[in-house]
Amino acid sequence: MNRKNLPLRKNCEGYFTKENKILAKDGEKYYIIFPGGGVEENETPEKGLLRETLEETGAIIKNNIRKIGILKIIWGKDWAKTEKQKERYQKYQGDEMHFFTGEIKEFKQPKGDSENPKQTDIWEGEKLIQIEKAIEIIEKNKPFTKESEEYHNFQLKILNSLKNKLN
Repeated sequence: MNRKNLPLRKNCEGYFTKENKILAKDGEKYYIIFPGGGVEENETPEKGLLRETLEETGAIIKNNIRKIGILKIIWGKDWAKTEKQKERYQKYQGDEMHFFTGEIKEFKQPKGDSENPKQTDIWEGEKLIQIEKAIEIIEKNKPFTKESEEYHNFQLKILNSLKNKLN
């Protein structure tokens, strides 16, 4: 199979702040999770991100959401670790990642995915962390792999910009 003929999966990731903290969770093992996920058919990346953020975290975002970039990431042969990722690897060559930033208005109970009642990516516990902590977690992965370098450097650029703006 020629993977170059496969489409890119439209995906989104958000960098949302409240009180000088960022909406993120420590995924442990030098891994950080920001809200986001796949964009559904007939959905804009912005609407997809707002939906994913509410489903996963319960965060309601103010109307000041801004697009801050797009990255095209081609998955390497060792990218897929979970069954879900292995299925995606057969359908897509990688991600077209849409990045946004904005401010959190309030939190409600995460609603989950109405079409997936067994959803496991609802965030429990603390949802806001210091921006410096998020930067530290990502930097623990250095040196980055060739496949993840552009993505992680983009994340660090966003976080450092937010840190400087909020301090």
